[in-house]
Amino acid sequence: MAEAQSAQQFAQSLAREAYSASRGGFYERALSGYDRAIAAHPGYAWAYAHRAETRVLMHGDIEQIIADFDKAISLKPDYAWAHTFLTRSLEMRADQTRGDMARALWHLDRAFELDPVWLQPPRYHSERGFLHLLDAHLDDAQQDFERALASDPPDRWRRFIRYHQAELTWLRHGASRAATPIAQTRNLMKSTIDRAPDVDEVDEVDEGNSIERPWDILYYVAGLTAMQGNAEDALSWLDRAIRVEERSDRVLFCDSRARASVGLAWARLRGHDRFKQLIAPHPLNHSRCMQLIESAAMAPELKAGERP
Repeated sequence: MAEAQSAQQFAQSLAREAYSASRGGFYERALSGYDRAIAAHPGYAWAYAHRAETRVLMHGDIEQIIADFDKAISLKPDYAWAHTFLTRSLEMRADQTRGDMARALWHLDRAFELDPVWLQPPRYHSERGFLHLLDAHLDDAQQDFERALASDPPDRWRRFIRYHQAELTWLRHGASRAATPIAQTRNLMKSTIDRAPDVDEVDEVDEGNSIERPWDILYYVAGLTAMQGNAEDALSWLDRAIRVEERSDRVLFCDSRARASVGLAWARLRGHDRFKQLIAPHPLNHSRCMQLIESAAMAPELKAGERP
């Protein structure tokens, strides 16, 4: 018993050092530390989950990331944080399948069931709506976005919801009938940028339990401008967003999610050389972005209606 406790304490010490290294951007050192912690204490769920997080920050192999989150949950089934980030891993897997989306939704629901205080209702329903949107379940997406808005979300989530509601209207009714909500949402985002002249500085605002990064809003404006059909202006906003993001040492799960914008907003830009040049230096995000564009364009649920 004493020997087991000693091994666990040693593993916890190694994991704490690894966590500090990861937060400082020393990812290889962090991975090595988590590897040693897991070797010392193979049942250490926290170490598996945060090794996965470090791989995310490194834009590492998505299969290894998913495997680590799966292992953490198998060791600690009530680990809400791991359920949440496994959801995002499945969401971002390059070879997305309907099975991935169903699994992602299950883990998100489980995380909320386990800890509705940490995964607050605005965030839960926003994330849930986004999953439905990725899976082309537009009615379900709209229902969750409406529930998110009814739960009085902080501004960060309100912008996320408004963007994807405009996108949803665009998908359902086509560009002409969606012109007004798209314009209104773009003006809302643009006014946020206009009120924050330092948006091109890398500052992050903690609202609720989520970090809003300045490039998020710039991506939203780029996507909405693409939906309006103004390719050159959209590409300028996209360029600005990527330049801001590259000056940050934080690379989180949803960077390519914002950039890809479910793929459909960028579908109008994919033939432009400048679009390819902008995302080509980011191989992982380039792959995911193009995958989302192609898979979304093939979604059978969307073929019956007017295509944007």
